[in-house]
Amino acid sequence: MKCPEGGGESPWPHRLALVTAEATLLLILAGGLVTETGSGMAVPDWPTTFGYNMFLYPWAKMTGGILYEHSHRLIGLLVGLLTLALAVSLWTMERRRWMAWLGAVALLAVVVQGVLGGLRVVLVAEQLALVHGVLAHAFLGLAASLGLFTSQTWRSQPTPLPVGVPGRLRSWALFVTAATYLQIVLGAVVTHTSRK
Repeated sequence: MKCPEGGGESPWPHRLALVTAEATLLLILAGGLVTETGSGMAVPDWPTTFGYNMFLYPWAKMTGGILYEHSHRLIGLLVGLLTLALAVSLWTMERRRWMAWLGAVALLAVVVQGVLGGLRVVLVAEQLALVHGVLAHAFLGLAASLGLFTSQTWRSQPTPLPVGVPGRLRSWALFVTAATYLQIVLGAVVTHTSRK
């Protein structure tokens, strides 16, 4: 879809992708606080909060671990809504079909993440907390990738690299990505298995 002014692609998918990635980073930080303060079970029910609709839970009662856990849930809902808006914008405004499908994958991933977080509470399963934490970083990578792929820089004609460089660059990029993610997984395992 063209911009209303008539020039180029709509900026909205890119804007939404950036805001979604930023909100996801905030969500991961909030999730880290939940884990480090041991607040994961401060709110024992889901999708409600002590029987309240999550939007109607009184702010005055949000203290201690409840503040961390409930804030994490609210930020998670914000990320879910942003991802929904991003997926819709990609389906309606993006010419590259693979991008629309990537938006659909992001939407499915955020739904799975929300359900995993909720099941962790309902089933009181520490293993689900580990999976939830590890997949959160993968979703952040996906959201950041969507921000990159929707940027004008990505869309512009690339300058060709010297012969032989693309293969080595691709290999190193894959290695560094895998090594970084392995470090995230190992950190999550240590964090979630060292708790008593």
